Amino acid sequence: MQWKHKCSLEWMKARQQCLTASDVIGLLPVTKTGRKRTINDESYLKVLANKLVTLTKEDCISHGAAARGHILEPYAIDLFNEQYANIPLYHWDDIVVVRSEHEFFDLAFSPDAMSWSMDAYDGLKPGDTLVADPVAIGEVKCYGAEHHMVCGYTNKKDLEERWQVATAMAVCNNIVEASIIFYNPSMRNQMYIAEYERDDLEDEIEMILEVERNWKEWFAGFGTLDRNYLVSGTGLAEQDIIREIMKKEELNPEGERSVIL
Repeated sequence: MQWKHKCSLEWMKARQQCLTASDVIGLLPVTKTGRKRTINDESYLKVLANKLVTLTKEDCISHGAAARGHILEPYAIDLFNEQYANIPLYHWDDIVVVRSEHEFFDLAFSPDAMSWSMDAYDGLKPGDTLVADPVAIGEVKCYGAEHHMVCGYTNKKDLEERWQVATAMAVCNNIVEASIIFYNPSMRNQMYIAEYERDDLEDEIEMILEVERNWKEWFAGFGTLDRNYLVSGTGLAEQDIIREIMKKEELNPEGERSVIL
């Protein structure tokens, strides 16, 4: 099967306005192996660059392993609830959860599963930002066989994925339980679960909040950084350039063609 998934463009744009777990991981003062690393202007600029990209509907389409992971999420949640859950979880998709007093570039997360159903919110639509305070969340990871097995036998204190649920806990103070759900339905041992209570991630939560403080302080002074001469805002967007090239090729089918995949 050729896996293909399309997420919400509004959701992707909403994430650009926040500091997400994937951003946080790039700004942690330690590597995934626990070594210290220096966070400098380059580190922050890399995060900011992804927030300044003009997103299109084409950016919403994923294939292969990435698409498979999205599509399998509800099946993972069903099995989790059926065979394990202390607190039942409901699948969530394309929603950004923020604090009650959310500001530009604050921490936020996009839940795979929470202890409240999306149906509880009238009028909720993809790309919405939501103030919520669940007591439990789930993060689903649908890795290939080898990585699935390795994660299943990795001490939960060493799993890099713990930073994602710790970010959710930093946003929502009432989360008392978080589960990382490793799911591969092609294997005999389909599911491994790493469960965390809030105290288990106390150090990670504090580090994430410090990352957020440092990020916002850096961004406040971003305009004072030395830079090369900037030309911005008046040129054609990339998608407009592609349309223009394709139109020229339609008018001149025998000419030399550009390759646009």
